[in-house]
Amino acid sequence: VRARRATMVAVKRAAVCAEGREGEGAPATKVLKVASNDPTLGAKAKDADAASSAKEEGLPTEPTSAMVVRTVIRENHGDVIRKVAFNRTLPPRDEKAEGKESFCGFGESAGNVFATVGGNQAAVYDGRNFGNYVGLVVHYTHDEEGVELTTCCWADARGFTKHPKGDLHLCLGASSGDVLVLSVAEAAITHLLKGHAAPITQLATSPARPGYLLSLSTKGGEVKLWDMYQERCLATFEVGSAVQSIAWSPDGAWFVAGTATGGLQKWPVEDPKALSEGEKRVKRAASENLKAAIAGLRHREAVDAIRFASTSTCLSKSVDGHVALWDWAAGKSLGAWDVPGSSMRCYSDLDVTQDGKYFVVGNAKGAVFVFRTREEEEEAKERGSTHTTAEAASKGEPVARLEAYKQKDPVRCCAISDDHRDVLSSLGDAFTFRYQHFKPKNNPKTKQPEKKEEAEAAAAGEEKENTASA
Repeated sequence: VRARRATMVAVKRAAVCAEGREGEGAPATKVLKVASNDPTLGAKAKDADAASSAKEEGLPTEPTSAMVVRTVIRENHGDVIRKVAFNRTLPPRDEKAEGKESFCGFGESAGNVFATVGGNQAAVYDGRNFGNYVGLVVHYTHDEEGVELTTCCWADARGFTKHPKGDLHLCLGASSGDVLVLSVAEAAITHLLKGHAAPITQLATSPARPGYLLSLSTKGGEVKLWDMYQERCLATFEVGSAVQSIAWSPDGAWFVAGTATGGLQKWPVEDPKALSEGEKRVKRAASENLKAAIAGLRHREAVDAIRFASTSTCLSKSVDGHVALWDWAAGKSLGAWDVPGSSMRCYSDLDVTQDGKYFVVGNAKGAVFVFRTREEEEEAKERGSTHTTAEAASKGEPVARLEAYKQKDPVRCCAISDDHRDVLSSLGDAFTFRYQHFKPKNNPKTKQPEKKEEAEAAAAGEEKENTASA
């Protein structure tokens, strides 16, 4: 693995970047095995992506335990990575689309982009347009003394940017209680949301509510609904200090909150456009006990991660390693998994692909696991899949177990790409590991017997022809 110094875009203030002046330099984040540090992702980037795809033909199309560490990223802040997130704010990439160039030259999607947050810094990377390597796109350092960045989430910037090729907006939560909106195209903080008096725990968006954001402050016991681009708080939900995690429903009509005792609450969210100028306060009485309404759902420890797998199904994880898939509309549990090696409590993030087929979760011993959802298991059986991952999934076992060599630190957060090719895992202080499949190399020695057999077959054919002519 070769380490080199990458160019870093140091973001200081939105005004400085808006005027086109360069920010002050800072020690660069080290991306081990980086081919290019050019932040311009144009025609060359598209060619590199096409070449990379061509080279990777014949690789498995689904995650397996054969995936290995291909890239190691070490952030220069030296702190724990608190969040890793792939961009899912745009539609999936259309391979057949022609002439549709948008941000990062990735068709109509930006699933090639992922972000990390740790210490007082956030970084945005491109994992596709640099061949088999990772390129650093934007590096942001929060210069407010004593304030750290705690979490992040992507927001749909369509309709809220004037850039001709579009933009990506990354929302950042801070320990001061502020929420910052980072424009990737401008490499600048463009909006600031102030209202929480305690650190931000989690952020959430909904595809049905572009331009709006939910922020959770566990210590403050509140969830706030924001109009991001008006920098205005529309509503405050008094969820209480027991709430550890949130997820906003795909239709934007409600959000689910996980508590420290394993409970799940359902909170209604009014149409933000119908809310008045004043901030609305929503009392605890407005929530419903969602856990009691889901038959067969069990969480005995704190629910630290929740993700929607589809419009009607949801995944929830507790710190004891128990993961549940449930249908909130039908009011029933669809399946449950126990993460191997979860004898110790582990606050590890959960991520699910946009198609809902796979989810990834880590444990306290440095391992990250990829599971297939029950819905995907049924589809695999119908296809008659003979792959070993299908057999493992049918037993509720992980289809992939991924571990970095001699790394036994807890997995704080992890993520999986929507094309199922990349799995990200944060380990130790400031390290992010990217797992991928290696393309099998052709061994010349294995080809010799084939050539020998072909020669013998040809000789036998000639002998038969000679016998027939005689």
